Amino acid sequence: MKKENLTTTSFRLSDTVRSQLKILEGELYSQGIRKANDVIKHLLEFYIRNKDLPPTDSAQGER
Repeated sequence: MKKENLTTTSFRLSDTVRSQLKILEGELYSQGIRKANDVIKHLLEFYIRNKDLPPTDSAQGER
């Protein structure tokens, strides 16, 4: 069985997530990080694993 990775797996990102990833990618490149694609790949993997979890609202600082 062939091991799938992000280049062979198709999934749909929301427009918000897609735009945030583009912004992050630009920031990483502007800071001179050479492996920005690896960082993006790990973020996408995290998103895929956790996309079904309920959202958290850390902005309100609830404890």
